[in-house]
Amino acid sequence: MMKYMTPILLPLAATAGISHAATVLASADFSTLPDGTVTDTTSISGIGSGTWDGGTSNVSGGVVDTTTTDGYVNFTSAGFNMDLAGGNTYTFTATIDPGTLSGQRGGLFGQIGSWTSSTTEWWVRIQDSTNDTVFLLRDTSGNQVVANFDTSAALSADGTHVLEFTIDSSSISATVNGVAQSGTADTSSLTNTIGDASGRMVMGAYNSTDSNRFDGLASSYVISVVPEPSSAALLGLGGLSLILCRRR
Repeated sequence: MMKYMTPILLPLAATAGISHAATVLASADFSTLPDGTVTDTTSISGIGSGTWDGGTSNVSGGVVDTTTTDGYVNFTSAGFNMDLAGGNTYTFTATIDPGTLSGQRGGLFGQIGSWTSSTTEWWVRIQDSTNDTVFLLRDTSGNQVVANFDTSAALSADGTHVLEFTIDSSSISATVNGVAQSGTADTSSLTNTIGDASGRMVMGAYNSTDSNRFDGLASSYVISVVPEPSSAALLGLGGLSLILCRRR
């Protein structure tokens, strides 16, 4: 019987096995900047319409140095909302060398509304002096999650590090250079969208206040999404099940 089923099942099996690659929602890539300085309103390569803001910073080898300046990347609009309940998975990746931070100078990403419990917002920062990290998420219904990660040892080591956060409908986790970091948080309470697609977003900061910007070396910032399974894949699974039932 299987030899008669194979021509029909193979296309459906292939459809059912569809997987999705990550789609970049927004990014700031400093690798194409010439050595020298980056100044206000300079367009930053990547996805979105990010421009440099906050003052002049030095650039060397595609790395921006903000240890003594207040620069960050400003997006006039985020261009996306986060929808965890819809089955999407989001990643926030910062390639950085934090060195020794001072004050709250560890902001990495952010979209902050009016700082009230009823306003949707999200942001992530490295805590001063400890190099631990905090990620806050609040949806449009005011449901809030704060995740704390023990990244101190990993980020305190010399050199450039890839700090990545992964968020889905059940949890948020963090890695440094691919190694899982202690700490997680339950995100199942975030049942509505997070953020404002038309609202302002920043990278290299968690809001535009001077004291909340990143104080270190940065190579790139990237926000990506892996979408929920497509209707085509679900249709393929349904069709496969139907054929198997009819062949019995």
